[in-house]
Amino acid sequence: MTWYIENDSKVGNLARRLRKLFAWSERPLCKHKERVMTKNVLHSQRSQKPIFESFAVYKKIIPWITILSILGATFIYSQKDNKMKLINVKSGFIVVEYQGDKTIFHDRVLEKEMTVRGVIIPPPLRSEYGGKSSVRLNEIEFQKAFKDVYCKQAFNPQSYQWDH
Repeated sequence: MTWYIENDSKVGNLARRLRKLFAWSERPLCKHKERVMTKNVLHSQRSQKPIFESFAVYKKIIPWITILSILGATFIYSQKDNKMKLINVKSGFIVVEYQGDKTIFHDRVLEKEMTVRGVIIPPPLRSEYGGKSSVRLNEIEFQKAFKDVYCKQAFNPQSYQWDH
């Protein structure tokens, strides 16, 4: 005679692995019931069978997992291409980082300056930036102006380099 609990059919892999830790016993009323009462509840026959007994279930799941993993790898690869970093060669400190259209400053003083003041565009280059005298952090042309104008004037090319 086997004792089943209500949720025997829902017992998963974790419970099967930990079934030695979960033992149910109670003082038997009769001597002949002693063997049945001291059995582990999770040792039922249903809990010893795998949840997916048929390979048909796996045939339906494997293509979806494959498609999702390919899409995930493509997304991660596309995100790597859009990253650029301005790095201090001596210390390895990342000053600014471009992630697609987003600009992340790791130097808070420089971030404050770019937010308030922005990159001041010299008069000969203003036609490239729509006639603007300065480009601030929240504007579309900021990344181009920061790299082409500000970095060439403010940072030593031997000490700071762009990494793709």
